[in-house]
Amino acid sequence: MAHTPFRTCIGCRASQPAENLSRIALNRNQPAQAVVDVERKLPGRGAWIHLETPCLTKALKKRALDRAFKTRVDTSRLEEINLPSTPPVAKQ
Repeated sequence: MAHTPFRTCIGCRASQPAENLSRIALNRNQPAQAVVDVERKLPGRGAWIHLETPCLTKALKKRALDRAFKTRVDTSRLEEINLPSTPPVAKQ
C-alpha cells in the first residue's frame, strides 16, 4: 500500500492528506508574492492550506505565510480569490 503524505493547513492547523489541501508557493519577484501552485511543481518551500474562506482569512490574519516562507510576503493575489465559505460536500 502506498504512503499518503499528510500536510498541515496553515489556516486551521488541521492535518490531512496532501490531496485535500492546496499548495501555495512563493514567487520570488520583488516583492515576494504568494501564488497558488496548481500543479504543485513550483520550486522552493511550499505552504499548504484549505482553499476556503475561513482558512485563508485565518492564515492572512495570523501572517502565517510570512512565517511559513520566513520572509515578508505580498498576499494581494490570494486576497482577490473568490473562495467558498464552507468546504464542498463530497459526493457519495
